Amino acid sequence: LEPIDVLVAFDGLNYTLVDENFSYHSDIKLRLLTVRQGPTDGGTAIVATAVTRIDASIVREVDMRLIDSATGEHVDFTGVADATTSGIEVQCTTPAWPRDWMRGEPTLAVSLLISLNRADFSLPQTGTSARHSVFTYYHTPSVTQVRPVSGPTVGGTRIVISGDHLIDVSASEEPVVVAFVLNDGNSKHVEGRVEAGTIVAETPLGVPSAQYVSLADDAHG
Repeated sequence: LEPIDVLVAFDGLNYTLVDENFSYHSDIKLRLLTVRQGPTDGGTAIVATAVTRIDASIVREVDMRLIDSATGEHVDFTGVADATTSGIEVQCTTPAWPRDWMRGEPTLAVSLLISLNRADFSLPQTGTSARHSVFTYYHTPSVTQVRPVSGPTVGGTRIVISGDHLIDVSASEEPVVVAFVLNDGNSKHVEGRVEAGTIVAETPLGVPSAQYVSLADDAHG
C-alpha cells in the first residue's frame, strides 16, 4: 500500500507526472470508541480506534460523519488522527445534534463513519460489530432540586435529585455519577440510581461547608 505516481496524458501517448502521489488503503473498520454516549449539545471528547492498512505519511486530519440510520441524514466534522501499528487513532469532539433531526426519543443513536479523503466514508458496521461504531445522544440533563439540602459529615444521607431529562441519562450504558463539589473545588463522586424518574444517591463523607451537586453520565464528566 505504498504511495504511487499519478500521470496524465492528453493524447494517450505523452504522460505528465502529477506533483502529488496517490495512496490506496484498505477498508476502515472501527474497533473502539472510548465514549459511546453524550449530550445533544455536543462537545463530547472521544477517541476512535480503527483498523486499516495505511501509509502513516497520509494520516493527518480526517473527516468524521455521524449518520442517522433511520433517516439517512448526517452531520460531518473533523478529527485529528495518528497512525498506529494496526491502523489509526482519531481524537475528535462530537458536534451538537442537529435540531431538525429531533424525533422526540429519549436517546438518539447514530453511526460513526470515517473518511481519509473527504469522499469515501467507511460503511456502518452491522451485527455484533455495530456497537463499535454507534454513538448515542441524549438530551442534556439539568438538576432543579436536591432533597434534603443538608446532612451529617459522616455521610450516608439518602438524597433525591429531581430535574429535567434525568431519564435520558439513566438510559445511558454508563452508570450515573453524582459529584459533591466542595468550596475549594475538590469533589467526591458516588454512584446514583434511578427511582421513579429521579436520581437517588447517598452522600459521601464530608466537611462542614456548602457543597454543589452535579450529575455525570460517565466517570469522565
